[in-house]
Amino acid sequence: QHKMAVWKQPEMKLKTLTHAEADGIVTVKAGYEMPGVQATLEIEYAVDNTGAVTIAQSLHATPGAEVPNLFRFGMTLTMPARYDRVVYYGRGAHESYCDRLSSADLGLYSQKVADQYHDEYVRPQESGTKSDLRWWHLADIGGRGLTVTSDAPFSASALHYPQESLDEGPAKRQGHSPEVEKQKNVSVCLDKVQYGLACVNSWGALPLPEYRIPYADYTFRLKIAPATRL
Repeated sequence: QHKMAVWKQPEMKLKTLTHAEADGIVTVKAGYEMPGVQATLEIEYAVDNTGAVTIAQSLHATPGAEVPNLFRFGMTLTMPARYDRVVYYGRGAHESYCDRLSSADLGLYSQKVADQYHDEYVRPQESGTKSDLRWWHLADIGGRGLTVTSDAPFSASALHYPQESLDEGPAKRQGHSPEVEKQKNVSVCLDKVQYGLACVNSWGALPLPEYRIPYADYTFRLKIAPATRL
């Protein structure tokens, strides 16, 4: 929470915003400067006439800049409370992370958002991520919702807790998971990569180098489409 704190709220200055329409697809491009991490960010949204949105998010790092590792690279969104089910093809049935995959089998799973947070953790913390996803569907009781795909396996989570509520900040308040207030809405994270959990010991060892996210260029391409999957 100290060494990598610059990534919690990196300053984002919108510098360019353009749009175009061709062949029934509307494309919006936004360009940002991120002076706090000496980088630029480009996001392109392409919306077709079915309501599907194809997104390309690219981080461009400054060569030679000394910037700490990233926690994750992806996007977040909030969905209404009725989208309380997830169906996915990826690692499950329990949560899985890049350095905790061996016990999670690749398969098809159907679960409830209410069961995604692992509330047996003593302190509030990151929880519920599913990795190695080929596709991920967030749905209401009738199966209607959004299906996410990408050009490579990705990770996703859906919780009744916003990410901010699981972070106790620079100094631990010694809070407990049951004390965190649930929200009715669903907080969604969609990630290309996420920092490993480590747990090599119980006093703060970093993940092994191959499970960290070094400061570098990254591009995450995903498609979010309205769909029904029963």
